[in-house]
Amino acid sequence: MRWVGRINKTLATYERVAVEKQDGQIAEAVNFLVRLIELRIVTISVRSLVIAAGILLTTLGVGALMGWMGLLWLQGKFAPGEAVHLTQEQAEALLWATRAEGKCDRNLMKWNSDGLTNLECKKDVKRLGVTLEVAGRQATSGFCTIWVEPVEKRKFRGLNNCVTLPSTRNKD
Repeated sequence: MRWVGRINKTLATYERVAVEKQDGQIAEAVNFLVRLIELRIVTISVRSLVIAAGILLTTLGVGALMGWMGLLWLQGKFAPGEAVHLTQEQAEALLWATRAEGKCDRNLMKWNSDGLTNLECKKDVKRLGVTLEVAGRQATSGFCTIWVEPVEKRKFRGLNNCVTLPSTRNKD
């Protein structure tokens, strides 16, 4: 029965060697799978980060574009004819300017632009010797003479009684 003992010993050795080989192969397979999973996790993480960065940059780009367009819109730099938002003060000024009072004031400024610039019209008052009586008091300075009609409607006396004004004052 010696030979049965040797066979059992040999079989036990083979079994141990086979189990060790299987353990080694299992360990290699597990290591391979762990590396493969780690690689996939890294790939998924990188892919997710790239997508997140793309979304973030797109959002920032759209936000910057909208901010820039909003700034242009607020500054009124869009094409003429486009609707613009006005402050209450600007809306009131525009409304006044389009009414009869604003048109009248615009005409007065146009007809008297030379004299009203730097208040040159005050010199005309002195040169003409004009006095203004208000509530029984006479003023000799601090006011202007201005044109209230356009050039084509103005009437002048004959040359003998004419007061000569500088030629630039008679322009429209």
